[in-house]
Amino acid sequence: MSAPDQFVSKSVLRGLTPIGKLTDEQLDLLVEQSTVEPLFKGQQLVKIGDTEAQHIYLLHGTLLLKDESGKTTEIQAGDALSAQPVAHEFPRRTAVSAKTDCTVLRAKSDFIEKLLCWGQVSRCLLAEIAVDEHYQDDYFWIKKLLESKLFYKVPPTNIRDILDKFTEVSVNAGDKIIQEGDEGSCCYLVKSGVAHVFVAAKGDALVAELGPGSVFGEDALVTNNPRNASIIMHTDGVLMKLEKQDFYTLLRQPAVTMVTPGNVEGFIQTGAVLLDVRTQKEFEQGHYAQAINIPLHLSYLKSSLLDKDKLYITYASSEERSKAAAFLLSSQGFNVYAMQGSINALPEKLAPLFKAQ
Repeated sequence: MSAPDQFVSKSVLRGLTPIGKLTDEQLDLLVEQSTVEPLFKGQQLVKIGDTEAQHIYLLHGTLLLKDESGKTTEIQAGDALSAQPVAHEFPRRTAVSAKTDCTVLRAKSDFIEKLLCWGQVSRCLLAEIAVDEHYQDDYFWIKKLLESKLFYKVPPTNIRDILDKFTEVSVNAGDKIIQEGDEGSCCYLVKSGVAHVFVAAKGDALVAELGPGSVFGEDALVTNNPRNASIIMHTDGVLMKLEKQDFYTLLRQPAVTMVTPGNVEGFIQTGAVLLDVRTQKEFEQGHYAQAINIPLHLSYLKSSLLDKDKLYITYASSEERSKAAAFLLSSQGFNVYAMQGSINALPEKLAPLFKAQ
């Protein structure tokens, strides 16, 4: 956000669908990438036919919505409709203008979907780890690792593979892990112990202390810049190390079988079942009449409700969430395809199918 008076509190964001499901760290990232925009009475916000994929939320005032048939609806800040993104179809099928002076929040839809998908797949993985004796002593550092914004570059479908790419390294007090100015080829996460950060420009003075859960050296994975600080262990400990070449492997998108929206009905007629993998609140706002709601973050816990002899097709507000759910369920032995695209961008003749109650 570009000015202090454009600040939006987390308590306000928590009341918005679906971004209220993001973690505090993700909300901070979202705020950095969003804008708060004032509107004057009568000013147009959205035109019919607009194609830019944005989530727009009403924060203050009253908006007037007018659809293609001329039917009008009002949304007032604080009511139930204001918790949902405004006129959320692409291309837009509703014109929106300010009935009073208003304030709205704008954010790119693909960025929101990326954060949602990553957060929900992380929660799914952590639910598995919590009951897996193999990871009995690793839950804390894995949770911290998955909260690192570095890995938002990794497709959520590869989230399980992240853990396999890290190697454990035992270190002693006084060990120099990184030398300022050296070429970097890996990053580290502190599993246990304490490391100190020193910078030559500050007279090699201690500038930071890194404890369990801290990630350092991650710039080496995405740039060719030399190390910008020296890291020395202050105590004995254990580090988790990720090599640059393994990070690049994680960036590759695994294959998922896709179905076009136009072919979904044919699959349903032959016995396929639609899985709506959005949050419960998103589902309640409109869904395919015969769809089952299994939110992405609950796919591990609720997979016992599914039948391995049936074909399932996942759909969501983004292809990314659909693919992630299909991949996770397929890895558990289910026959699952993902629907291409977003239900917010379906052809007009197909859109009503995914809004039946």
